[in-house]
Amino acid sequence: MITYIRQLQLELTFIFKNWLFLIAPLLYLVSIYIWFTFQGPYQAAQPILQRTNEFLAVGHTVSLGVMFLASVLSIRREKQTVMLDWTNSLPTSYRGIILAKFSAINLYSLIYTIIFLVSFTVIGMVQGEQLDFLVNHGSVLALQSQVSYLVSIALGMFLAAMIPNRIVYIITFCAWMFGTFFMEGFIIQRYHLYYLKTFHLSQFFLAQYLSEGWAFDMAQKEALRSRVFVFFFSLLLLSLTVWRAGTNRLSSKKRSAAISVFLILGVTIASAAPYTNLWTEKVKKSEKLFQYAVHQEHFEESNIDFTSFLKTENYSLDVERIGDSAIRVGSEIIIDSLKENHLTFTLYPTFEIEFIKWNGKELDYQRENSSVTIENLENSPSNTLSVTYQGTLNEWGYSYSDEKNYAFLQDDNMFLPSYIAWYPIIGEFPVYEKYVNGSVENLFTNYYHRSAQLSQNIPQTNFSVNLRGFEQPIFGTFEESARQPDGSIMIISNTTPGLTLFSQAGLAEKELSFGTDIISMEKHIKQIEDELDELEGVLPYLNSWLTISNSFKEKFVYLPSLEYTGSENYYTNIIDDAFFVDERSRQYVLSYGPDYESDYDYLFLDVKAQFITDLLFEFYPQSPYSTSNDFTIYHGMIQAYLFVAFKEHYQFDWDDFRLFNGTNYWNLASLGYLEYEEGNNTLEKLNNRLSQEDLAPEEEIVYLVAKEWENGNKAEMKQFLREVYEDIKGSPTPGYKYYDWKIKWNTFMNE
Repeated sequence: MITYIRQLQLELTFIFKNWLFLIAPLLYLVSIYIWFTFQGPYQAAQPILQRTNEFLAVGHTVSLGVMFLASVLSIRREKQTVMLDWTNSLPTSYRGIILAKFSAINLYSLIYTIIFLVSFTVIGMVQGEQLDFLVNHGSVLALQSQVSYLVSIALGMFLAAMIPNRIVYIITFCAWMFGTFFMEGFIIQRYHLYYLKTFHLSQFFLAQYLSEGWAFDMAQKEALRSRVFVFFFSLLLLSLTVWRAGTNRLSSKKRSAAISVFLILGVTIASAAPYTNLWTEKVKKSEKLFQYAVHQEHFEESNIDFTSFLKTENYSLDVERIGDSAIRVGSEIIIDSLKENHLTFTLYPTFEIEFIKWNGKELDYQRENSSVTIENLENSPSNTLSVTYQGTLNEWGYSYSDEKNYAFLQDDNMFLPSYIAWYPIIGEFPVYEKYVNGSVENLFTNYYHRSAQLSQNIPQTNFSVNLRGFEQPIFGTFEESARQPDGSIMIISNTTPGLTLFSQAGLAEKELSFGTDIISMEKHIKQIEDELDELEGVLPYLNSWLTISNSFKEKFVYLPSLEYTGSENYYTNIIDDAFFVDERSRQYVLSYGPDYESDYDYLFLDVKAQFITDLLFEFYPQSPYSTSNDFTIYHGMIQAYLFVAFKEHYQFDWDDFRLFNGTNYWNLASLGYLEYEEGNNTLEKLNNRLSQEDLAPEEEIVYLVAKEWENGNKAEMKQFLREVYEDIKGSPTPGYKYYDWKIKWNTFMNE
């Protein structure tokens, strides 16, 4: 033991006598300070976990190069100082020599981990994060950093022992690059080989948008299994180094070293089993989801039969949690009288149906993926469909280069969106769709491409749900919930197109002054409340010159890991009767704002505009990527109404419309840059805009209304927009075309 400690002291002396290894930790600290201090608006708006992951993906990966160099030098130094063994100043066991070198470099790497953990905690506290949050998440990141150093050091020493000449430096550099940046970009991401992540040396990925909540928590089960395998793999490399670096002395004990290699090899293979089993299940599930998905030739096409939806009076669902990730559901659905003697409903394709009853009588059924058809039904004025089924929910998949989990139930984390049909929906539509981009298939839920028509055609109904076995607080798109004396949760929701349930540690719910509830991480509640309180007076204002029959969305949900579920991470998602926004949306909107130093939160301007849009037009197309003429015209008309509201109610100046830069309302944003247009005054500048060739219809609509408003015809514009609004509301479908609007405009202006 004494000789081991002396060798360890000697190795540490060799490390700290090298000026590069002495100043490298200081450079690491400086790089952390620069990364988190000197940053653009995009980085400033990022959640702290995402910004930290991006630093580690670069900074930590670079620090691995220092560990590789220290590892190679330690082995090559031994070859150059072998004469020291004759002085008996070194241990006689070569196993002790290698172990001392390995321990010394790991102790040195611990300096980097401590620097990171302390910096992360201090920076987080300065930014207002809670200490327990920083300690819990920082310790996980620090552990991953140290495991990464462990395997990198073992690999560097192994390569140096196996390759006796100086070419080992070049080969080690190639191993460093291949095991990090190359593996991520050209193997894991390009070919969707995500199960190879455990062989990535740092496991901090440039393309991984790490955020608190589901994305972080759901990854820990995989990360733990991966770290166990990486630890034993590092020991395997170390044992191979001991075996290869042994001398011909009697004390080298090469036979025992070889036995150790085989023993550790067996343990390493065994340690890979949990990780392998986890990924085997994930890949099988993903293959099933792709198999169930409906193929799309074009990104915009729809595979929905709108005629199959039937009106339902009430849903009664009894949901029992089985184990960690499975549920068993007994459902009863009250359906009005049928026009035909058969019906089709949609149920999540991996759920196993136990039985189906119609008015108390058990029936046979035909099932194809998510579509279930029952025939020869006895019709009554009111019918009861009973479906009992069960299944697990951990729906891993990918689209483009991002991993997704479309629905899940694990520990306290749950996401059961209505659009996956976790309960029977009377009607037929695909739960999953796949779109081929080149030679690669990408998987989406139907919600990602859901048209406004689907939201209109799903009948509104009532829900009564009893949840058993759920210990965590449950949130969702329902109106009422209460924990019962037996521990179950009773949920009531009336007149809604669907029911979405979710849970996540740290969530809170609060009602705003104008009736909408907000659901968010508790630390964001106050900010959201302050931002959205500005909506309180907008409905009376709109009703002063329009007749608004709609009301505000019942809930606004602001979650940190919504993109992880496959939802849009920028534009507002509308699920059931609630707005869902990913926390990361803020960085996209803020980074395009006109004044990066401003405290104005541009995301919530976009959200407020979305709230007003929904008040006016419930059928507003939800896909921001739609290129249909309907979307183009409606998008322009919506911005015309928003222009009047923000100009008159919120007292916006022309320059204030720059705040819409980076939001979904780009034509309004362009009004904020009129000073760069030719003309002596605002009216001339607007005329100049209107005289441009190839002016898009939506631009023309906004500019014409803005021009007349600036010309003093405010009452006339409100009158015109009121007449258009009444025409649109009287239309059975959102079919108001550009020529309808143009005829209306010309007629009104000529009167």
